[in-house]
Amino acid sequence: MENHDKLAGLSDEVLLTIEDPDFIVKGWTDEILAVRKINDKYLVAVYKELENDGFIITAFITKKVDKILRRGVIWRKK
Repeated sequence: MENHDKLAGLSDEVLLTIEDPDFIVKGWTDEILAVRKINDKYLVAVYKELENDGFIITAFITKKVDKILRRGVIWRKK
């Protein structure tokens, strides 16, 4: 993540997005997208859950959250 200029220094925010997302969205195959609003943008963390573990595949920032949510919202924060 530190190699991505826009995400440099945001590793704690990425973990918080997975721990406390605004949305959980279906991935392309078996991955999950956690989405959390940060200011006027959205942080998206793409990760996989395994039986006793999990790992982050990638993360990115977007303003186009509608395109992400169209994939299929699994869970939404109330």
